This record gives sequence, structure tokens and C-alpha cells, in this order.
Amino acid sequence: MPFNTLSVATAVTPSVIETYFSHYLNRGPLKQKPTAHISYHEGLRLIRRFLDYSSQHTVEDLQAFTAQWVPVPTWVRTVESEVAPQFLERAARLIQEHLGRRGVEKIGGGTWWQWRRPESPLKAEWIEMKKDLSERQRAGTKVERVILYVHGGAYYFGSVDEHRYQIQRHARKLKARVLAPKYRLAPQFPFPCGLYDCIATYLYLLQHFKPEQILFGGDSAGGGMVLSMLVVLRDQGCPLPAGTILLSPWVDLTHSFPSVAGDGDLDYIPPHGFHHKPSMAWPPPPTDEVRAARKTSEQPAPDALEMPDTSVNVSAQAKQNLADKGKVPGTGNNLNIMLDGKEVEMKDQFQMYAPNELLSHPLVSPVTQPSLGGLPPMLIQVGGGELLRDEQVYLAHKAANPRAYPPSDAIMNEYDPRRIHIDHYPPTDVQLQVWEDLCHVPHTLSFTRPAKYMYRSVAQFGAWALAHAQHRAIEIQNDDAVSIISEGPED
Repeated sequence: MPFNTLSVATAVTPSVIETYFSHYLNRGPLKQKPTAHISYHEGLRLIRRFLDYSSQHTVEDLQAFTAQWVPVPTWVRTVESEVAPQFLERAARLIQEHLGRRGVEKIGGGTWWQWRRPESPLKAEWIEMKKDLSERQRAGTKVERVILYVHGGAYYFGSVDEHRYQIQRHARKLKARVLAPKYRLAPQFPFPCGLYDCIATYLYLLQHFKPEQILFGGDSAGGGMVLSMLVVLRDQGCPLPAGTILLSPWVDLTHSFPSVAGDGDLDYIPPHGFHHKPSMAWPPPPTDEVRAARKTSEQPAPDALEMPDTSVNVSAQAKQNLADKGKVPGTGNNLNIMLDGKEVEMKDQFQMYAPNELLSHPLVSPVTQPSLGGLPPMLIQVGGGELLRDEQVYLAHKAANPRAYPPSDAIMNEYDPRRIHIDHYPPTDVQLQVWEDLCHVPHTLSFTRPAKYMYRSVAQFGAWALAHAQHRAIEIQNDDAVSIISEGPED
């Protein structure tokens, strides 16, 4: 069965027609719900049907479909930039220093995640409105508002092309330039590959702009990625941006909050999670098979593969590559969970971004961080009907009051045994918005009325954060009018 635009249109069209008639024939249950609006109702069902259709195909099929080229509107300007190697090298050092020796060993070594496909440098796309560019050129002013936006897609699908319409809306509303990294995706490039790419993109950005001119933004998995970026930058003493915008951030890959077990009637995320036909990329072999392969790899190697004599001039990177040879991330003990009163051993990996034993890692599930204090002002927009709602609400409270929401003792003993972080950072300023009965990342349905107000709210927060950091008023586009937002508390 092909997976292309025609096949997708054929698959979703019956759902669109069915929704249209059911919407008008059975309107009673829809009262006071977002689905009372036909555009929202159709959009919700369309995405749900698309995700159901994609589950009948492989991960690679979905990745290829969502990575297709999308035409750029004539009123939008895009420029592709390449992130230079020195920023990648510095990003690697930051992650290694943040993890420490034991942490690097836990993820399988310090080099494999730096590998890239040949002729595949890290690239990012600049997106802005041509109208805003012309205004700056006429006024002779420089860009003073930039968003580093990390797209979502459960860490394994999606692209800047697929997200561009959402991203350009943020650029238009805030009259900003947006830089969106084209980071590597799981399962081919699992944690910390994407995190490494995104941090390198920010370091590149700092060469051209001041931190008080930059906002971080991300939706779903992109929101979780942004949060992990901030923690690494904070702990390593790097300059932080003016503010953070998290749109339905996915911050708990262990699925430990109650709302994730809901029926999902108001959401498009499958209540059973994402599943695909088996392929070369997914799923990986069970941990028993990985352990068996690892034992085989630990047999004495031929002389040709032994560490070279130290008298020979071998680079430090080459030595590290050899030292990491044979290491496999996430091959520790299997997870054990209780199902119907029985303990069940989880041998199969169930998240594409990271192996089971790393799912509670604070950089994989940021909700388990020892502290989310000391971060830039943060806007968290949550859909009241989404399956990930509870973890996002918890995230907001944890960031605003770190001492009141520490992780478990097991997490603290592993990642902050001396309890340094929880008392070290002040509370983060957080604005939490829970939009009643809305789905996951409602901004995806950008043509609907709820999304319109959410985009406007994002721009208002972004303007306030920039004004607060730059100590000056910021103009933003507010539909047909221009709003002036200052740093004052009354705004």
C-alpha cells in the first residue's frame, strides 16, 4: 500500500464526509465544546484518521511523507543556513560535561551520537515575513527578535517543511525571524542526537544575536527538547534566552500521569500510542538479543582492531571512538511494571527516542529533573482535552516551585545525590494556560478559531518576554491592529 498524498487523501476523505454529516445531524453532544465549530471538528478527525492510516505503514514511510518539500508562500522568506563544525564540537562538550563520566557511559559513550551521514551537515531554516524584512530595511534597523523553534513529531517524524505554516504564523504575529533546526530524528538517531543538534544551533545563533533578543519555542516533543536544552545550558553556565514558549510539551516519556490513560475522545493522539509496521528502523531487537550480541562483541578482538600503540600519532577523537566500540546504549536491566496485579518484564523498547532504561533520564523526560528553577520566563499552553495534559500542568507547578515538586528519591540519588540543584536555582516565572477541551497542539489546526487566539497569546507573551529582557517596548501584529507591549507588570 503506497504512502503518498493521493493515498492519504483517499484514506481521510471518507472520514471528512462522515464528520460533516454527523456534525450537523448530532449537534447536541457538541455544545460548549470546541468541536461545535465544524472547522475544528473536521480538523481533529482528519489528523486522527491520518495517524491511524500511518500506523499501517513503516516508520520510514511516515518520515518520508512528513519530510516532503512544501512550497513556500510568496509572502514568506526562507533562507537555509549551515551550522559550522565548531558549534557542534562545543555542543558535544557541553553535553558530555553535563552528563559526566557515568552519564556518558550510561548513554553508550561520547561519540556515536556525534556521527552524521556523509554529506549531511546540520542545517537550519530561517523563516520570516517579507513585509517585516522590508520594513526593517526601510527603517535601517537590525533584527532584535528571534525565535529558535524546535518542531514536534514524537521525536521521530515531522520536519521544518511540514511545520512551516505554524512557524510562519509565529513569525508574523511577533514580527520576528524564526530559526528552525533540521535536527536528526529517532529511531535512526535516538537520544541525545537531536538534543546535540539543537544546542549546536543555539550556539550558532549566539554568534549573531544577544540572548535577550532570542526566544525558545517548541511544540510537543519539540517542547520537551527545548526544556532539556535549557537545563543543559543553565547548568553549564551558558547565556539563556529571554523567554520560552512550550506548546503542549511532551515531558514524560514514561507515561506515568493519569490523563494519558484517558479515552482520548477530545484528542487526536491514539490512546494506545504510536505503532507502525516492522521495518529495518523499528522495532529494535529485544534486550535479550542485544545482550547476546553484546557478549559476542566482547570476545577478544583480532590484533588489527586493538588500540594502536601510543607511539603512533592517533587523534584523541579516534582513541575515543575505539574506546566506545561495542558499547550499546540502554542495555541495562529490563523495566518491570505491574499489570493486573502481576509483575511484567518489559523486554521490548516502547519509545523510539530512547531505550526503556533511559526513559526516566532527566534529559529524556524533563519532568524528572531535580529542579526546573532558574530558567527564563516560560509560557506553557495546554489542551484541556489532550492525553498529555497532566504532565504539562505538573511541569508548570514544578518550574514555578521547584522545592515543592522534587523527583523520586531514586532519581535524586542517581542524578543529584548531594541535592545541590533543588536548592540552587530560584523559581521560574511561569504562565500556564489550559485551554478547555482542546486537543494536543491545537496550533496544528491553525485555520480554527481556538488556534487564532492561541497564536495571539503566544505573540503577546513573546513580546512581553523580549520587552522585559531588553527593557523597552515591543510592537507586535495583532490581526488588523498593532499592539505595543512594554516590560511593565500591568502587561
